[in-house]
Amino acid sequence: GGDMLATAPAAAPGASEAHAALERGVALVKAEKYAEAKVELEASMAKAPSAEAAFYLGLSQEKGGDRAAAEASYKKALALDPATAEASENLAALYLDDPPRPDEAIAVLEPAIKRSPGNTQLLVNLGYARGLKHDVAGASKAYDAALAKKDDADVRLMYGTMLFENKQRDAAGRQLQLALPHAKDDPATLATLGRMLGATH
Repeated sequence: GGDMLATAPAAAPGASEAHAALERGVALVKAEKYAEAKVELEASMAKAPSAEAAFYLGLSQEKGGDRAAAEASYKKALALDPATAEASENLAALYLDDPPRPDEAIAVLEPAIKRSPGNTQLLVNLGYARGLKHDVAGASKAYDAALAKKDDADVRLMYGTMLFENKQRDAAGRQLQLALPHAKDDPATLATLGRMLGATH
């Protein structure tokens, strides 16, 4: 094309092929063709490793059910570019799935939040991870920071549940009451809220 001037002059051999494979891989991930995406993204990583290719490779591995490989790819993405917030989010979420590894999740989330303090998903995951460790003050701080950015009934429900499970019944009641108006269209959530609120009185 006529835009050759825009490319870096000393591009490594294979960089343009790696970029083309990355673009095909990302398109396949978006089309939910994860097995095909994996082939393109592995080719891109082999030619010129990038945080973006590593992240999308991790995503295609996770969607394909290979959680161990996904974990390794997300770690690789963060090694290549520590500011890859999506890799931090997904890696922490893997650590918080059963059986949860909250210490490992916290080790990923804390530096990620320093880099992107406005990222509510990272804050919510940190609140959840700290809650698993019964660090009520630390969890509350993370949930409060997330809610200050965006009031969200699901986050209040998670926050209230964490407080309830840690025997902080009054504080739990406050969060759950705030979640209640938003839950009226969701019978399962209402039932959960009702059970906990019944026990907080």
